[in-house]
Amino acid sequence: MSQRILVADHNPDVAESALSLLQLGGFEAMAVRSGREAIEAARQFQPHVAMLDICMPDMDGYQAAVALRREHVAPHRLILVAHTALSEPDDIERVRQAGFNFHVVKPLADPLCDLIASFLAEPDHRRDLQRRP
Repeated sequence: MSQRILVADHNPDVAESALSLLQLGGFEAMAVRSGREAIEAARQFQPHVAMLDICMPDMDGYQAAVALRREHVAPHRLILVAHTALSEPDDIERVRQAGFNFHVVKPLADPLCDLIASFLAEPDHRRDLQRRP
């Protein structure tokens, strides 16, 4: 069974390109455009990784992360990745407080599939926020 990756980004170009790259990389992927859509999609899709933009309409990535942790069937196994242009210390602290495992800054420096594979292989992904360039 392939790993399921949920991408939530308000920018349709970013969401669709991430979706295509992940599918080409062998992941089962789904893309949505808002935090609320991410919550709804996760109920059925049950992702292993949720990559959330922070600045989204109707529900931001912080709120979506908290809701995903609360509603996911295995919240301790869900890997949450903040995928955002926000990188100030206060932003990173908010990401940590919302329950994200990883913080990556747009645009991605590493190929997306390699980045996701590294998150899935990370033995300590449940302990504390890790920041990736």
